[in-house]
Amino acid sequence: MRTDAIARVLVLYGDVLAAARAADHATAVYTFAQGLNRLGAASIETLSKASALMSDTAESRADGPSISTFLDALQLIKPFMSVAAKPSMNAAIKNLERILTQRPTMSIRSYMEALSAAVLGDEQPAPETTVSAYVKSLTDALHDGDEFQKVFRALQRDKSLAREHIVEIASRFAFKMAKGTSKRAALDRIWKMHDASQAFSEKARSMGGKSAA
Repeated sequence: MRTDAIARVLVLYGDVLAAARAADHATAVYTFAQGLNRLGAASIETLSKASALMSDTAESRADGPSISTFLDALQLIKPFMSVAAKPSMNAAIKNLERILTQRPTMSIRSYMEALSAAVLGDEQPAPETTVSAYVKSLTDALHDGDEFQKVFRALQRDKSLAREHIVEIASRFAFKMAKGTSKRAALDRIWKMHDASQAFSEKARSMGGKSAA
C-alpha cells in the first residue's frame, strides 16, 4: 500500500472528524496526511523500515499535534473504516499504528521530517515530481467521483505546493491558464473539469445505445 494512497483516505476521514467538531483530531489527521504525501509512492513497508532506522534521539519540537493525538484520531475513525475501506487499507492502517506506537510523544511534523530524511536521504521530492503525480492521479480518477474527491481534497490541503504549482496542475489537467492565475481559480478550473466529465458521462448513459439519426 502506497503512502500517497493512505494520505488520500486519511484526508477523507479527517473531513469526517472536522464535521463532527473533533477539531484537534482532524488537524492531526490532516497534518499526518500532508507528511505522507511528501513521501510520494513509498510503501508502508519502506515507512516501517525507515522509522526503525530513525535515531531514538531524533529531535522533537512542540510544533503542532503529536503522534499520540493522531493515534487517538485513528481510534475514532477505525470503526467507519472497518466498514467502508478496503481490507488492504485497513491492514495498512493497522501497520501504521504499530509503527507509530513507538514514538507517541513526537510531534507529527518532527516525525515526518525525520522520516523523510530516512526514506529520501538528501533527495527531497522535487515540485515537478509532485505536480506530475497530482496530474496523473486526477486524470486516473476523473470518472470516479469518490476517488476524484479524495485526490482533490488532498491537493487543496497540500502545503508543499505553491500557487504556481497548483496553476500548473490545472493547466495540464484541464486547459492552459495564465501564470498569474490565483490558486482558488486554478482549483475551481480543476473541479469544473470533473463536473463537465461527470455531466457528459451521465448524458451518454441516458442515451444508451440510441442512434443520433
